[in-house]
Amino acid sequence: MQTSARVEYGLFDQTAATEGVLAASEQQSFVEIYELHDYDQKIRKWMTLEGDGCLLDGTFELLPDDISGQFMGLWSQALSNADGVFDMPVVLGVTFGNPHTSAGITLIFSEATEDYCTDLTIEWIGQDGAMLSSKSFTPDSAKFFCENQVEDYYGLNFIFRSTNRPYHFLKLTGVMYGVLLDISGERLISCSITEDVDPTGAELPVNTMTFKFHSADGVFNLLDPAGAYVLFQQRQQITAYENVDGNEMLMGSFYLDEPESESKNTTSMSCIDLIGVIDDTDYMGGYWPDGITVEELIADIMQSAGVDDYTIDGDIAARIVKGYLAICTHREALQQVAFAVGAVADCSRSKKIEVSKPKTASDSYVSIGRKIDDHTPKQLSLVTGVEVYVHTYRLSSDTTEVFNGTLSTGTATVTFSQPTENLSCSGATIIDSGVNYAILQVATAGTVTVSGKSYEDQTMLGGSVYASNLPANAKNNIAKVTECTLAWDAQATAQRLYDYYQMRYEDTGKILLSNEKAGGFVTIQNQNNKSIAGNIESMEIDLTGGFIAKVVTRGAAVSV
Repeated sequence: MQTSARVEYGLFDQTAATEGVLAASEQQSFVEIYELHDYDQKIRKWMTLEGDGCLLDGTFELLPDDISGQFMGLWSQALSNADGVFDMPVVLGVTFGNPHTSAGITLIFSEATEDYCTDLTIEWIGQDGAMLSSKSFTPDSAKFFCENQVEDYYGLNFIFRSTNRPYHFLKLTGVMYGVLLDISGERLISCSITEDVDPTGAELPVNTMTFKFHSADGVFNLLDPAGAYVLFQQRQQITAYENVDGNEMLMGSFYLDEPESESKNTTSMSCIDLIGVIDDTDYMGGYWPDGITVEELIADIMQSAGVDDYTIDGDIAARIVKGYLAICTHREALQQVAFAVGAVADCSRSKKIEVSKPKTASDSYVSIGRKIDDHTPKQLSLVTGVEVYVHTYRLSSDTTEVFNGTLSTGTATVTFSQPTENLSCSGATIIDSGVNYAILQVATAGTVTVSGKSYEDQTMLGGSVYASNLPANAKNNIAKVTECTLAWDAQATAQRLYDYYQMRYEDTGKILLSNEKAGGFVTIQNQNNKSIAGNIESMEIDLTGGFIAKVVTRGAAVSV
């Protein structure tokens, strides 16, 4: 088996595309130039009447009568002449309200037809309107990086003068503020990924990736103020791939957490997945006494976290939870929802958060031939029962003071130690509120008091499962769940946990990977015609060392 790893990451300005305002000197009536910032779409192989623009080989598509809704990017109104030159250059401008920095600009033309501009100039504009830099480029492909590191620019002008084929429109489909880099081969010194999944949902682990690479020119020297580290921004997206016998597979998308320059030419990067990213921001919580669907609640959590890349299993999405969430991180809020309904949230081998049911049937078989070394099986402690406690909330009849303090003029957010409603305020105006907080507008600095009625938390046993018969000399070991403030079906939760805890065998060891991933259900062959079948809870994967992983599996003993 031949394997190799590849790491792809962009030195992009993370906010330029969302902030940039585009304007062109000319454009076809059917285009929407804001699509130049839509990097997820690709132009199709359209058939046109341009000169030498369409081979009759069956691969081109006819333009529909109504082309609205099709991704087109920017098409010029004018055709280039017999020499491929525009009589009047096509000009595209981009303006920003804030300063931006990038290593250059990546331009994407029509990759489907290999149409591109061959002569262009880019001007970088400062806050005062003066030109910071100007540079000309001669692209030789439909995706071209215009290298020129400029800091703190407020605008760009693109001047397109010619096309690579005569009598063709300018077809620009993307403007990316930076460069997509690819590290592989000898440059990639090491790369490893840790995947963790808790099938019970009691925890929501963060997957991590670390990789080390070599840069011969030293542009990643952390101490060099003119180096590429200037361009690194918080949470830069980094994607890993593994090639096995010519087939490349996605190993997951991660986000830069801690770069480290080990030497002038060697850089190490630590990354976290999207679940780790949402652990850095707070969700303001809420109270849903009459219930809310999982789909609605997760959508609210994700919108608050600024995350669009997630999916929810249909059956999970329709379930209704009731209860309360305190102010917590978005990761903690997602974990509470997933645990309540028996779901798993995970990013393994994906570019998004996937909320789904835990795997309960074997989808992979690891024979002895794929085990790298001796595996260490052990028997886990016997759990003789599970008790799940639910929380109910009763609104107090008394109004009490929930905040008292001195605030400065302006807007302030105050939070409460208990869920509270029926708010009133003196010394400020409440402009927004929830059961956990109030946003106040303070006109005059001074003492501010917020009063309201608080909810009292009442906890009771909601679901339980106990072993009918205990083994000889066994002691009761009851697992108690007391901190989940959302409820769906407490008895189902107790049964689900009890069933999982009865899978008491844990197998730890290295395997030669195939399609296994954390959270999957696997059967691992052992000696004496016995195997362990269960969920992979953890994987430490060496991408540059032969696609080998140290795997921790929890399951039950089965016959081969």
